[in-house]
Amino acid sequence: MRSYLVNIAAVLTSTLTFLAYETGVLLPQNAFFFAAAIVVLYTGYQLGVREGSHLFKAAKDIVLDPSSYPRRTAYAAYMGSLALGFVIIAQSITTSA
Repeated sequence: MRSYLVNIAAVLTSTLTFLAYETGVLLPQNAFFFAAAIVVLYTGYQLGVREGSHLFKAAKDIVLDPSSYPRRTAYAAYMGSLALGFVIIAQSITTSA
């Protein structure tokens, strides 16, 4: 049950951060912070789930192996949140410079 909540929360916060940034509600600095926090925390959660595995194998499984997740939707949630996070980070860096 906890993984459902984590996945929903990550997708929801990354989507809301993206929409808030695109509509001008968030400044680029704040959007960068929120997106970076989402990416780091969600990746940390995924690494924690794979506790006991070697770091490089766990990192490879997180990104490249959908079968390492309990459900396909969990993999889609991670990839979607990661993609939105990197889009926000890239846009906020280019607009604030």
